[in-house]
Amino acid sequence: MTTLQNTAKLLAVLALVLLIASSAPAFSRATHEWQMWEVFSEVEGQAFHDAVSEISWAMDNTLLIGFKREIGRVPGNLGDHRVIGHGWTLGGAIPRNVMDALEQANPGKEKEIRAWWSRESRRLVDGMAQATGLPKKQAQALGGIVWCLHQIGDRMPGNTRVGWVLPPPEIEKNLEDDFTILFRNHPEYAVALGNALRDALKAGKDEFDQSARLMETLQAAPISEMLMRCWGRTLSKQGIVLVPLTEESERLETYLELWNSPQNGD
Repeated sequence: MTTLQNTAKLLAVLALVLLIASSAPAFSRATHEWQMWEVFSEVEGQAFHDAVSEISWAMDNTLLIGFKREIGRVPGNLGDHRVIGHGWTLGGAIPRNVMDALEQANPGKEKEIRAWWSRESRRLVDGMAQATGLPKKQAQALGGIVWCLHQIGDRMPGNTRVGWVLPPPEIEKNLEDDFTILFRNHPEYAVALGNALRDALKAGKDEFDQSARLMETLQAAPISEMLMRCWGRTLSKQGIVLVPLTEESERLETYLELWNSPQNGD
């Protein structure tokens, strides 16, 4: 084989690699968004869906790009974006183990890293608050639920690079906390969801199965109706409405009766 042929072959391989790499984020985005739309399937409102997309997209793309631009190197193998954002909550601080890895890759920049995350998390929460009209605390909780959904999606069966992603029990606990804040005026909603999520977690054979069961549980729950019954007046001012229900109009009451029954309590 000639030098020219070798060069052509190398260029072809590189082109294929670049094609795969460039298409991966789009596939990931579509997968995550499909999973999230299943959870919020009865909510209509472009601003809300844009805010959900922005948070999920940030976890895999925007935060990574911003970190590289403002701070420097991201540790790990090529493409290991999950060291950023996947090991903590939207409203929480960067945990020590992640910070150690980030600071080791960028010596002396811990203060800058924490300031960067403070700005970015505030930006994402502000975006959700502006889109929904919710109070800042509830907007952060709703954004946190989206954050958790993305983390669950990254731990679904078939995903092997999960080292930086929070384990399912921690994600489940964060979801319970966020539901409690979001549904402050209807605590029975948070109780029912917590009971259902803990039941799903216990039934999982391993962490992948736990993640799949958590996602299925969230997609089956009447979260859209809970959201609109709790915050409908506020959300409607932003053009966010509940798709009219027909035969499932009593689904929320049935769900509460099931998951708030004594056998499902603590």
